[in-house]
Amino acid sequence: MTLNLDERLSCAASFVRRGKRFADIGSDHAYLPIYLAQRGIVDSALASDINEGPVESAIQNINTYGVCDKVSAICSDGLAGARDFAPEDIAILGMG
Repeated sequence: MTLNLDERLSCAASFVRRGKRFADIGSDHAYLPIYLAQRGIVDSALASDINEGPVESAIQNINTYGVCDKVSAICSDGLAGARDFAPEDIAILGMG
């Protein structure tokens, strides 16, 4: 199953550099990292959200779209949990 993005997330995806470690802060559903991984734009991505509910949703979507080998999800406040992942490109979109 291939994920397609809405216009806003498609625009954001166009800024991500090929082959970089990508972190989506405030990811909610992890659609952007999933899309990037499915298309081979990134080899590894991190979906981060401050609340457990969105992280659980992200994990379910990561599994549903078959990219659990490239995308992980964590519950974290902003970039705090991304330190060990060392992202090279970061998206912080749509946060309240």
